[in-house]
Amino acid sequence: MSAEQSQFSNQPKKILYLISQKLISDDFDEEYSTDTYDSNHTILSDISRMFSIDVVDDEDVQFFTKFIEINKKLISEISETKDRSLIDKLVIPIAKTYEMLYNTWGTCTYEEFLKQEIDSYDEQWVRISILRQQSDGYWDTYEGSQYSETQYDNYEESDWSIDSVRESNKNIQENNFKKTTKVISSMDKKSLLELKNIIDSRLRLL
Repeated sequence: MSAEQSQFSNQPKKILYLISQKLISDDFDEEYSTDTYDSNHTILSDISRMFSIDVVDDEDVQFFTKFIEINKKLISEISETKDRSLIDKLVIPIAKTYEMLYNTWGTCTYEEFLKQEIDSYDEQWVRISILRQQSDGYWDTYEGSQYSETQYDNYEESDWSIDSVRESNKNIQENNFKKTTKVISSMDKKSLLELKNIIDSRLRLL
């Protein structure tokens, strides 16, 4: 499934040009950030209403921030020359799916269930032996192995942070599929049969 696109991606380029032109003249900030978002959202909402379009969410603000970024020179040229034929050259930005890797940390109460094999001459001596070894520094609780799922309670998140952002494998696989489909479409019958044999051999190994 492809990434969700802004509703504006389906609008005619003429409408996108007119909205963008108005955005630039109304000081729509070309930087996408938490500091500029509210202002940009308000400006875009006011202008979009002129075209009977309601700004829905973040993707709409992102769309025009990127649209202006990649088309700014052409938008300026169209405005100066009044050559509307150039509108067809405007590039529609396409959203992709990304993975955000992040972590959280905090405190909680937990109960861990562990086991360990202990050699002893008497069952009653196991507790005494382990307590003595722990006191002497020869044994610690982390040496045991888990025999039941750890129970957690009383979560209290302290903070969180974003580690990294990367393009989703879904996008990469989809792009590879499109490239493969294009290559296959250009192959002749002999090449297709050879490819089929290679695929069949690979499938037998899976």
